[in-house]
Amino acid sequence: ASGHKVQPITLRLIRVMDPKGKILIFITNIPSHDLTPLQVAALYRKRWDIEVLFRFLKQEMNLKHLVCNDANAIAVVLYCTLIAASMILIFKKKNIIKSFKTAKILFVNELINDIIYQALQSEDGILLLKKITKPPNRNQT
Repeated sequence: ASGHKVQPITLRLIRVMDPKGKILIFITNIPSHDLTPLQVAALYRKRWDIEVLFRFLKQEMNLKHLVCNDANAIAVVLYCTLIAASMILIFKKKNIIKSFKTAKILFVNELINDIIYQALQSEDGILLLKKITKPPNRNQT
């Protein structure tokens, strides 16, 4: 009616068996001469892994909103988030913790305690500690 010709799309139905024996079915427009069924399945698996990673970063690492539009700043935030997530995952594995949330809380608490300990070991920290723990002078009126 409008003069635009609708171009047909050729779709391909792919069935592959995963290592557990489950049949996976994919519909794709990737021609058979470009990728084998196993390559298509591997590609979808990688895509799914990326989706899971982004969900993890949003839900567990609170990376929901970026506060700037600068590409370098966004890259720094992403790198820092990935480094923090990696550190927490290592901590989780090393300490045999099942829940990521529990590992995150314990990791942060341990990190804060370590920072406080290190600060108190410095000369300024020792002076501060002496000032805080000094008994009040009872002779003042």
